Amino acid sequence: MKNYEIALLVDVNLSSDVKVVVNEYHDMISKNFCNVHRVDDWGIKKLSYPIKKNYIANYVFITASLSTNLYTRLFSKFRQDKRVLRFLFVKSRGNLCAEEEKFKV
Repeated sequence: MKNYEIALLVDVNLSSDVKVVVNEYHDMISKNFCNVHRVDDWGIKKLSYPIKKNYIANYVFITASLSTNLYTRLFSKFRQDKRVLRFLFVKSRGNLCAEEEKFKV
């Protein structure tokens, strides 16, 4: 399994509750025997340019270990989901658990 950081821009107008969207993808990852290390909800932010006629979006960052099969399924699911305005997968290097220990207060 490879480590990824996933950035999601969730449409505020279509999704009444962003936690429902995040929990849906969290459950999808967990059911496929992959690990979610961290979920950060940054809240509603103004976009620098309009995306699909939206000027604000809710920013969510997910740090997870994914298999290649689940990666491709999530990629296609994000493209089909109208609640997700934009998404980005970034492959992380190293151990995610060790990095999380640095940031614990």
